[in-house]
Amino acid sequence: MYSYFMNNIDIQGKGGVLASPDTDVNGGGSYYYHWARDGALSMRAFMELNDYDLSKIDVHMKSYVSWVNRIHSEQDPNSVDIRGEVKYNLPNGDVYTGAWCRPQNDGPALRAITLIKYG
Repeated sequence: MYSYFMNNIDIQGKGGVLASPDTDVNGGGSYYYHWARDGALSMRAFMELNDYDLSKIDVHMKSYVSWVNRIHSEQDPNSVDIRGEVKYNLPNGDVYTGAWCRPQNDGPALRAITLIKYG
């Protein structure tokens, strides 16, 4: 089970976290995105699963930190605060521009908690 989890974090070494490799959910949807809150929760779980042992988590956590820094430095094409965006395309992290409920402000708080725990 752990190997499946690991296959969905740090996508292509760019720090994104894949919600699901399934690109055809319910006949047309996809979860092949980095969702802000799910990514933060997954990276927190990753640290907990590895007992916060830096020798086990540091490479992937540094990649996640770089991901967060990169996506937060982008201009938001949806005219909201980039920190409140819901999901990002993988592997590069460009903002999803389709219709969605924006902003969702639980993502920034969950990212902050995860990054504080890593710090």
